[in-house]
Amino acid sequence: MGWQDGGRSGRDGGREGHDRLDGEWYRGTVPPSLDGASVAHFLRGHLGASRRMVRRLKARGAMLVNGRPVVVRERLRVGDEVVLVLPDLPSPNIEPEEQPLRILFEDDAIIVVDKPAGVLVHPVGGQGRGTLAQAVAFHLETQGLSPRPRPVHRLDRDTSGVIIFAKNAHAHHRLAGQFDRHELTKEYLAVVWGRMVPDHGLLRGALKRDRGRMTVVEEGDEPGARPVATGYRVKERLAGGSPSSGDIDEAREATVLLLYPQTGRTHQIRAQLAAAGHPVVGDRLYGPSDPSPGLIGRQALHALSIAFRHPVTGLPVRFAAPVPPDIAGLIEALGGRVDP
Repeated sequence: MGWQDGGRSGRDGGREGHDRLDGEWYRGTVPPSLDGASVAHFLRGHLGASRRMVRRLKARGAMLVNGRPVVVRERLRVGDEVVLVLPDLPSPNIEPEEQPLRILFEDDAIIVVDKPAGVLVHPVGGQGRGTLAQAVAFHLETQGLSPRPRPVHRLDRDTSGVIIFAKNAHAHHRLAGQFDRHELTKEYLAVVWGRMVPDHGLLRGALKRDRGRMTVVEEGDEPGARPVATGYRVKERLAGGSPSSGDIDEAREATVLLLYPQTGRTHQIRAQLAAAGHPVVGDRLYGPSDPSPGLIGRQALHALSIAFRHPVTGLPVRFAAPVPPDIAGLIEALGGRVDP
């Protein structure tokens, strides 16, 4: 089955008109293949719930079959409606805050957002306001849902693009498992300095933290270094001059890349590109002094798309965020063009 574009969704998420219970994170019917199975088998085998999640349900949640509370050893029949309820604990560091939010997709399980550059995903350290998680929390609160968004992955403050939040613990657990097993496909767009050759390849190495930044070393050479791999493909080469005159400015020569990280380490793409001699344009941490100051106010790195299996339906979906105006303007200033 091929990947399907997720598009936009209403907030129903496929619900069939029921009144959602407070803390509800699953509602579905028992398929023929599970006729006679125990609730425990349904949770572990069908939904992929962890042992920890099952313990939490038993301790402070509710497992309902056809509206009646049950225990994990109870047997199920085809067509039984199973509802699982697990109220969220309060999240002390997420205070809902009204902010603009670019929603790419939303249903009962997930919300996919186009993150702007300059915004933290989650409060950290002394940064307690203006984060993406707080904007999502406010959005959920206005729907009468628990204002506890769960980011499934992270983007650097100055990296824009697609990011997924889970609306409940079960969806987060299922998506985190896909990340751990490298079953998601992430595509980034970057503008890097210099002429990247060959046209496609795989950057390998290992990352080690060194005084606030990540250093690329040979695999196995440094204790504590973690292996990383990023595939790339050249999308466009930029001569740095005016496309109408054919001028070439070697000091501003650049390459537009599509990147496919196979691992998910902090600063992986930025550090690997810098180590390859092609730092991301505007990257103040890993790049040299900018030969063209003022072209862009942050690193030219954008999470273009992400593809995965929906945590509830299991169907393949793909979501994409358009190239933001500052990166589009950079590409045009360096003599390139942006696809409509």
